[in-house]
Amino acid sequence: MRRNERILPTVPATLAGAAVVSVLFAFCVLWTACVNHSERTVGKYGVFTRNLAAVPGVTESVQAVYSLASLQFYSKAPQLPASAPIIRAGGPAAAPTVVSQSLPPTDSPKPAVLDNRRLFALGAIETGNNDNEIGQAGEVSRYQIMPSVWKHYSRSSYYDNPQVSRAVAQQHWSSLRASFKKQTGREPDSFDMYVLWNTCYGYYASKGFQPARLDPVVRDRAQRFVNLVERGES
Repeated sequence: MRRNERILPTVPATLAGAAVVSVLFAFCVLWTACVNHSERTVGKYGVFTRNLAAVPGVTESVQAVYSLASLQFYSKAPQLPASAPIIRAGGPAAAPTVVSQSLPPTDSPKPAVLDNRRLFALGAIETGNNDNEIGQAGEVSRYQIMPSVWKHYSRSSYYDNPQVSRAVAQQHWSSLRASFKKQTGREPDSFDMYVLWNTCYGYYASKGFQPARLDPVVRDRAQRFVNLVERGES
């Protein structure tokens, strides 16, 4: 028995199907571009990109700008545009100027201030810190100050009062220090100050302010004073 066969034209059908597929593909591409397209906006707060993955060749610099722009957008403080270069008046910022400070010479002695250590050492050598001691020449207080010198700084006659004697000693010490610095052009050390304290005015100057020319007794007592001060510092 002969079978009837219906032969459909294959070529036209194939072309028609390809056309339909092409139309659908184009529609999908357009729809995807409309929905997932990359939007780049340059405005007051910089560059924004909603879909970084859709931008071909996106770099880390664009991501950094996006992050900075986002921080600026939510900040209440006024900000410069994230993508705008910062321009300073006068061209590029100059390197900071380093001003050298003049330092004292390394061999320069520290100022011999009559602090607690020197006060104790001074009283210990002069009288053993005895407030009632009176010297052979009439020196008063634990620091053995001549009454004529005392009256130059205080009207009080309470020589045995440690607070009063300390105040007088401080003033006399400062006066001797200023006189020495004026004559020599340098700060006196503890040795110099005790020599000035323990001798008559002008004695140290007559020796050219040279320890080697001092009387051995004066030099020995000054060195003992220095030793006591240094012992108190250690």
